[in-house]
Amino acid sequence: MITGCLNCYKLLSRYLEGIEVAFILDVLPAECFKNKWDGMAYLHHPCPSSHWDGIMNSARGVFLHLQRPTKDLQADTPVFAEAPCCGNGGGLSSTSLELADRFLQKIIEKADGNTLVTYCAGCQNRFLKRGIKAVHLLEGLSSKAPREKVSSPLTQWANRFVLAMKTRLETVKFWLGILLLVLIAAGIGMTRQHGFSAEGLTDLFSRYPVAAPLIFLCIYSVAPSLFLPSIPLTLAAGFFWGPVWGVIFSITGATLGACLPFFLSRYLFQNAVKAKIPEDRWNWLQNKVNLHGWKAVAFTRLIPVFPFNLLNYLFGLTPIPFRHYLWSTFVFMLPACIAFVAFGSSLGELILRGNIRGLIIGIVVAVCAFLIPVALRPFFRKIGEGQTDGSDDEKNKSGK
Repeated sequence: MITGCLNCYKLLSRYLEGIEVAFILDVLPAECFKNKWDGMAYLHHPCPSSHWDGIMNSARGVFLHLQRPTKDLQADTPVFAEAPCCGNGGGLSSTSLELADRFLQKIIEKADGNTLVTYCAGCQNRFLKRGIKAVHLLEGLSSKAPREKVSSPLTQWANRFVLAMKTRLETVKFWLGILLLVLIAAGIGMTRQHGFSAEGLTDLFSRYPVAAPLIFLCIYSVAPSLFLPSIPLTLAAGFFWGPVWGVIFSITGATLGACLPFFLSRYLFQNAVKAKIPEDRWNWLQNKVNLHGWKAVAFTRLIPVFPFNLLNYLFGLTPIPFRHYLWSTFVFMLPACIAFVAFGSSLGELILRGNIRGLIIGIVVAVCAFLIPVALRPFFRKIGEGQTDGSDDEKNKSGK
């Protein structure tokens, strides 16, 4: 752990066990710093530094690298054995301002009108309030000019807020959180407007025929995250775009809809998702992923043992790599997708064109697609064993 505050360094190095604590001036080479003052300067050692000669040596090394010292701080002068207090030490400036000013005056006299250079923010504030030009050594790491006055509490809070926001803007969790809020707002709005109903979808796609596929994909990518049913959307894809494009649009939307909850649970809502599932089922899924990897995804997609929407969140908590989750979700959701699209397409043929033959063909395709999981079941039989009683664990331990 690296700290830039001497008091923090003192407390952390004393009370943190098993963690090495270092002061920043002991870590960074002097070449990292740039001169931030004009003319001569006086190096002030904050009083906490008197406990560590090494830190004082590091500070003096940086100072000498930036400028040749003046007066009593000659190049051949040894590092001070003591560090003068600015008057803030022990809260003296709050209890006896007159005595604290006497300490401060001694430092001002030693500086003799030169810029005061220190490595304690509290000391720098004390000097700046007195109208003395003071520079913090760590300001030499930034390209910005050193501050010339002490910021108000409101400004300090605003600066911390801006810095915290900049840090969060660089994280995946922040953007996932923003995306989640947008999706929730969009989902609530669509639900209130009955946008997920058959009538609502029909009206929406009819009004915007060119943009309908993009609108469909956006809706499908949102619905599973909000635990809204996906089957009506898949049926609608077949109804509006037929068996070919319907399958393309629906499997793309279903895959996007499965990926968003995966990221949300992996990066944002781990504990919340775990709390919603019985422990025995969670342990079963975790064990299956550890033992079988992508085959566990294939099994749960072909032969659902969890609700589809909840399953998307649960896989985000498992150690499965995202690329394995992505392709296995796409491939093994395809049979059910084809079946529902074929059924929706056959309904479209019947309602829009009165085509009985198209209805029969669609039903046959749907039945064949539904039989694919049955045909593949023997390949995943071992994964399905011990679904809730943990018998897989016992068999693995016994070597059976």
